[in-house]
Amino acid sequence: MFDVGLLSNLALEIGTGKAAVLDGLTSEHLKNSHPIIFTILCKLFNQCLMIGWTPAAFSVSYTVPVPKDVGSRSL
Repeated sequence: MFDVGLLSNLALEIGTGKAAVLDGLTSEHLKNSHPIIFTILCKLFNQCLMIGWTPAAFSVSYTVPVPKDVGSRSL
């Protein structure tokens, strides 16, 4: 089960300066949010565990292809 202290500690460990996720939120949003957000997230995550269900939006992602520079290989 999740607790508020765990979630707030994990939020402090998240790196900054990364690209936003699909909903436009960055790690800075979470780090600078009101502390009540961790209580709300804790309740949400624990409910998901208890009933065995997760919102469909939790499984949405995208992949950014990184082109390989073939011309710079040395033989």
